[in-house]
Amino acid sequence: KLDSGDVTRVLKSSVRLVSKKSGEPSGGGTPEVKKVAPRFLLHPRSRVMTQGQSYVFRAQATGTQPIRYQWYRNGQLLPGRRSGVLVMSRLTSSYSGTYWVVAQNEAGTVRSGGARLTVRGISGGARGISKMGGETTTLEQAVLSLKEKIGNKVKVGVDLRGLKSHLTGTTLELSYPKDVLKLADEGSHRAGAMVPELMKNTVYWNVMPENDYDTQDGRLVFGLGSASEWAKADGQLAELEFEVLNASGLAEAELKLTNVEVTPDGFETRAVAGSRLLMGTGAQKPVGSDYGKAEGGVLYEVSASGNSDYVFDRGGYEGEKDPELVLVEGMTYVFELQQGGHPFYVGTEEGHGKVFSGMEVEGNGLDGTGQRVILMPSADTPRKLSYYSSQDTQMGGEIRVVRASEGDVDEGISVPREGLGEEIKVVDAIQATVSLAGLSHTHDGSEKEVSVTTEPAGLSVEVTYGGGSSKPVAVGEYAVVATVTTANHEGSASATLTISAAPGSDGGTEAGETTTEEEFGDVVVYTNNAATLIGQVTIDGEVAGAGDVVAIYVGSELRGKQEVIDPALGGGVAWVNAQVNAKGGEETVSFKVWDASTGVTHEKSSSSGTITPEGKAGTFDSPLMIEMKEGETQTLSLKAGWNLVSFYVEASDMTAATVLAPISSSLLQIKNLTSSYDPSIPSFLNTLTSLSVKDGYWLKVSEDVSLDVEGTVPSGASIGVKSGWNLVGYPRSSGESTADELSS
Repeated sequence: KLDSGDVTRVLKSSVRLVSKKSGEPSGGGTPEVKKVAPRFLLHPRSRVMTQGQSYVFRAQATGTQPIRYQWYRNGQLLPGRRSGVLVMSRLTSSYSGTYWVVAQNEAGTVRSGGARLTVRGISGGARGISKMGGETTTLEQAVLSLKEKIGNKVKVGVDLRGLKSHLTGTTLELSYPKDVLKLADEGSHRAGAMVPELMKNTVYWNVMPENDYDTQDGRLVFGLGSASEWAKADGQLAELEFEVLNASGLAEAELKLTNVEVTPDGFETRAVAGSRLLMGTGAQKPVGSDYGKAEGGVLYEVSASGNSDYVFDRGGYEGEKDPELVLVEGMTYVFELQQGGHPFYVGTEEGHGKVFSGMEVEGNGLDGTGQRVILMPSADTPRKLSYYSSQDTQMGGEIRVVRASEGDVDEGISVPREGLGEEIKVVDAIQATVSLAGLSHTHDGSEKEVSVTTEPAGLSVEVTYGGGSSKPVAVGEYAVVATVTTANHEGSASATLTISAAPGSDGGTEAGETTTEEEFGDVVVYTNNAATLIGQVTIDGEVAGAGDVVAIYVGSELRGKQEVIDPALGGGVAWVNAQVNAKGGEETVSFKVWDASTGVTHEKSSSSGTITPEGKAGTFDSPLMIEMKEGETQTLSLKAGWNLVSFYVEASDMTAATVLAPISSSLLQIKNLTSSYDPSIPSFLNTLTSLSVKDGYWLKVSEDVSLDVEGTVPSGASIGVKSGWNLVGYPRSSGESTADELSS
């Protein structure tokens, strides 16, 4: 089981540590990479702003890279606005309207929810608003500081400042020049004073690559998380000691903190500003939270018109010459040169020839096609700067640095789901019709399946039965979902497949029907593959009696049957010691019990077990509890927000929509480490279709609510785990000690 801090480290730290590139062969063959259409994780948010302010719309989509963005206002394309952020400065009433963004990759196109922007006059307006937390002059930031330089040793501190909430977790990446500085060993880094003593040995450090101090490439990843808050105020997060490899290069050496994220609630993270530290002077400047993220920065394509003007495209410009740039502090701006011969400089307010030497600039004065000058204005950056070419005095313009406003929440948009606006839809997909037939069958021991047709005909379709891909055999009802998988098509259908018992079949008698002897039929034999099953039997909470017979099934196959030991001889307990035919590998068994005293065959059990050839299922010290009853109910008491849960009851239909139907009005999302289900979006965008007792989940609800799940309790489960952290379930109604449960 994992606490929320572990999940944070899994989702944030370990992902960042993967050194092999996506799609790289792992063993000699070329893997087939499935193309995934974009899906929005972050939608633009509706706001009420005041004239003259600046605002930043943000959106983020996941899917196969690269993902391209395009923003729209009131249905009209906004030229050049092709990143995950939309920066608008000097707002006027003409900016009011509904905004959305389209994300596109080679697998598809998706449109975000619409966000409404209202720009009111400075004197205020009649619309009711509620303040979005207010503004603060303190930047939330991870800060590098030079502690001391003694001999060939340099000490550096990492502080968290301007925290706007308590913390349960944080991650960041530190970059340093590997030819100048080196971390000697694990003793080179330690947790800071703000980290509680009991948590200092849980800090996650990883020297890249592969935590190898001999081949370090100049990057260090830090992670720390917990199920409960461990920081409420600013303080020192970490301290590091470097060996100086090249003293002559130390004065120009620069350290950088990037990919800084903090977690206030154990799950949902937010990016904050990082830091740059110049070792020669100890000067420190913030690094925007979007630094290094192409979809988060603003890109200007800069070309030249002769020797007289720079020409700007993208970032809101379309062929504009020497425009005045209004830049928002905390953002990352990239000036990408489209041709050579005109070195691009960021200068002071004085303009031509006066180079701005602040640490907010990278690559100042670069020249040549594809070269990039990066500017990351902060609260300390002068409010007026310039840009110019060192070779052409007429080429250049002014830069104004402003601060973005949080704005006010628009009460006309629902909270907290603001920004979802209109329903997401894939605009380039062809709608297909899916029809299901063959939904009623009689049990005969063979697999049953439905027949599927599509219009257009011949489309590929994925069919699940009860949330899984296996075709059912046993008597019962199974939820069937058929989903089109052909590229550029979408469509699905659902229905119920019913398998009815046939009189006289191996399935036995109908529940409740009385017989003078058991009628389970002949056992299916697999030679030399018997497993031993030892258990205790109860019927409706009472100990089974002498003459009662236990039938053991795998699917619809009768693999064994055995009369219980007379409780009078078993110390008041109805023991069963049976040989069960195993076909091979790991198989799940279920039970039926014929009650000799009443002649009734009980077919509903809250128990199951696992067998393997020549293995044992249960022992006399730890027997399987074979309980014949209608089922068991698991009650989950959920709090508003995120809850870490697992299921120990298996319902007959474990699809997410069915299990969570009783709390559908409060359900916001459920996810594990790889998939998620959100009832507010179209079903074809959900990647979590079936729940499992083997997995753990994060479940988010809008209010305190209870969820009841009815079904059977497995006697145990074999759960495969991967190297590193895993999010697993706990399929038991009551537990053993941690050491016993993890002994395998």
